[in-house]
Amino acid sequence: MQAVNEFMEYKDRFFETTVWSENCNSWYKLKHNNKIAALWTGSTIHYLRVMERPRYEDWDFTYLHKNRWTYLGNGLGPDDVDPMADLAYYIRDVDDSPILGSKKVYRGPWIGNRGESVIGLDGADEIAPAARI
Repeated sequence: MQAVNEFMEYKDRFFETTVWSENCNSWYKLKHNNKIAALWTGSTIHYLRVMERPRYEDWDFTYLHKNRWTYLGNGLGPDDVDPMADLAYYIRDVDDSPILGSKKVYRGPWIGNRGESVIGLDGADEIAPAARI
């Protein structure tokens, strides 16, 4: 429950900097307390980038089996036992594929790739002005 409470605190502080904090009627606002009901604190692209590399250290796992590694099975996947499968599909003579995704390819490091705060909420008292939406 601590993680949920911390996210709700983060969400409330984040949305204070957005248009949703204005005095208006919106389906994004809960009628009984005027808080913003949102699933994510940012854009869709921000969500997709953060989900590319989940922070597994934030989770508590309960394993189905005594040994957590039994999910690896016998070391073979469906392709390994299919006589028609191409077992070297990833080997090419040339690198002929563009990166799939958005039309713009961002080549630099993405500062939020591990879920770190990109808006200055990692313990700071104020939202970074550049993060205002």
